[in-house]
Amino acid sequence: MSKFAAWTIDEAISIIRMNDSNVKHYNYHLALGGSVLVNGWSDKDLDLYALPMHNDEICQPDRLLKFIQGVLRVVATESKFYKDSNNRADVLYMLTLPDKRRIDFFIINRPNQ
Repeated sequence: MSKFAAWTIDEAISIIRMNDSNVKHYNYHLALGGSVLVNGWSDKDLDLYALPMHNDEICQPDRLLKFIQGVLRVVATESKFYKDSNNRADVLYMLTLPDKRRIDFFIINRPNQ
C-alpha cells in the first residue's frame, strides 16, 4: 500500500451503504469494482457501478447522476459514452470531489433503454 491511499475499501463500502437505498428509487443498485475491491485501496480513483435492477420499471440514469453528484458534492464531471458487444450504451462519468479525489462512476443501462 502506498503512503497515501486516495480511497480505501471502508470508504467505498460506506458510500455504497449510505446511498444504495436512495439509488433504488432510480431503479439501480450500486456495486464496487476495480483496485479498491481487489486490493482494498487505490491511490488513483474509486470505481463505482450503477447496475440496473431486474424488474419492469424504467431506469432513470439522468436523475441517478444528479443524485450522486449532489450527495457526493461533485465539483466537476467528465463523461465518456461507449457501447458494448450487445450494442448497449453505457456511460462512464469521471467525478471530481472537493478534495480532488476522483470517482469513476459507470452507469450500466439495459439493452433497450
